[in-house]
Amino acid sequence: GEAPVDANKPTRRHDNTMAAVQDLSLGASGEAPVDASSRSTDTPLEAIAPMVDALRASFDAGAVRSNDARIAQLQTLQRLVEENLEDLVEAVHTDLGRHRSFTRKTLGGCSRACTLAIDNLSTWTAPKVTLQSDGVTQQVRLTPRGVVCIIVPWNFPNPLAIKPLATALAAGNTVLLKLSEVCPTISNQLASLIGRYFDPAIVNVVQGAVPQATEVLAQKYDLIFYTGNSAVGRIVMQAAAKHLTPVVLELGGKNPVFVTESADIDVAARKIIDGRMKNAGQFCVAPDYVLAAPAVYDALLEKLKKAIVEFFGQDPRTSESFSRIINARHTARIASLLKDHGGVLEAGGESDVSERFVAPTIVSNPRLDSKLMQEEIFGPVLPVLRMDTEQALKFVRGKPEPLALYVFGADSAAWEPIVDVVRSGGVCINDVIVHMLNETLPFGGCGESGMGSYHGEWGFKAFSHERAVMVVEANADTPARYPPYA
Repeated sequence: GEAPVDANKPTRRHDNTMAAVQDLSLGASGEAPVDASSRSTDTPLEAIAPMVDALRASFDAGAVRSNDARIAQLQTLQRLVEENLEDLVEAVHTDLGRHRSFTRKTLGGCSRACTLAIDNLSTWTAPKVTLQSDGVTQQVRLTPRGVVCIIVPWNFPNPLAIKPLATALAAGNTVLLKLSEVCPTISNQLASLIGRYFDPAIVNVVQGAVPQATEVLAQKYDLIFYTGNSAVGRIVMQAAAKHLTPVVLELGGKNPVFVTESADIDVAARKIIDGRMKNAGQFCVAPDYVLAAPAVYDALLEKLKKAIVEFFGQDPRTSESFSRIINARHTARIASLLKDHGGVLEAGGESDVSERFVAPTIVSNPRLDSKLMQEEIFGPVLPVLRMDTEQALKFVRGKPEPLALYVFGADSAAWEPIVDVVRSGGVCINDVIVHMLNETLPFGGCGESGMGSYHGEWGFKAFSHERAVMVVEANADTPARYPPYA
């Protein structure tokens, strides 16, 4: 889930599906580049189709068919991460200003995703017998899809390239990665490393902006895996439809946080601020707004403000733990949301486009029809509203399905009625974000927040075809099946 774009901007061309990309001024990441393409290494357009052809030839030749071959590729990917850890950390710091220890943790998760796939591959690939009787054996086999395309966003480019890549390789596919032009330091580095560690007929990389994204999506794949925003998600689906290619879309949305009367307010406030401000709010599963029960609203608001100071000091601009916005355009977009919202500025509000800085900000009770409450914020701004449960449910259920739903409450009587009626990609009770860090849970959206899921075994299944296989004994025959019929 990335920053929202105007999906209704009219197109000027109708000769191909990707005209919409041109007219929206979007790259595959859903972001208009700001001098990024001049700093990244663009793939020649004429090289893209041959890349895909080579990947298909390699797949057809069975280069990654056996479990041993798949494990070898996973081990290569794991070495790439572990042998270049500090270089990867520095690249993220350059593009996003993210604290190095935080990036090390995310890259550690990438290595663990490889270990999980290696350790469980024989179980995942084993045929699942569903019936065995009377001379018939039925089973389901998970077979590779073929050549898959993974389109990587800019906000967490390493894990959102490496984790899907790990499960795609575990499933026996060859892979084309389209990296984001908006984080050129990270993309240049990752492209270089993949070129060093992998056979380009098994994993290859495309870099660049709109022209490269257009050409990538013009090719035929057996699955497209896209992480980004819903506007570009629709464009990806249009391109995929030309070839009847299935898609997995990991999108975003406005993730609500319900804070009920029975919540532990101290703990809730700290977790909400931590989740909202990680990566300066550029996180698809970050809390987008808080709906607090009237009985706890005032106390929660004060503790949220206190948590900002505790985490980032009196001047967050000087805190090494607070990231920067990806570029000037996004900084200006987030700052514009703080105008005409009709609420009260409780904390923060400062911004500096030249430094790509937006302060950790809290706005209380903005208008429900304001841009702040209608658009995915994708930045370090947290609206907090006083609402009883009935009002809050009516408001949330009237909006598109979020990628994540968060509820704070002491017991199931507090949160189950909310979870039961609000549709969302995932749910986390008494915490935020941590559910999507767990490789033993599926991660994905529904409705406007996406389709399909991945992580761990669910990622393996997403990049596989569930193939029904029935084996009948050679001499089994039933005369009643043949005409003439009785």
